[in-house]
Amino acid sequence: MNHYSRFVKYSVVDFTEIRNFPAIKPEEAVREISVPVFIIHGEQDDMVSVQHAYRLKDASQNPDSKLWIVPKRNTGTHIL
Repeated sequence: MNHYSRFVKYSVVDFTEIRNFPAIKPEEAVREISVPVFIIHGEQDDMVSVQHAYRLKDASQNPDSKLWIVPKRNTGTHIL
């Protein structure tokens, strides 16, 4: 465990490995996070609607949370 682990409650997840999508409740999860969250979502995501990213941002309890909609990108695009 590195020294950042105690601050990170949630991390990047490979959703292609998850089979029980109805059990995932990201809006509920983001409401429990007190630190700012940075949400990145592809504008042309063909798996999850970009509207979900806006709902996550709205669900955040921290006014410093940010949302970045990446233009002309979909779910299979790696930014880094």
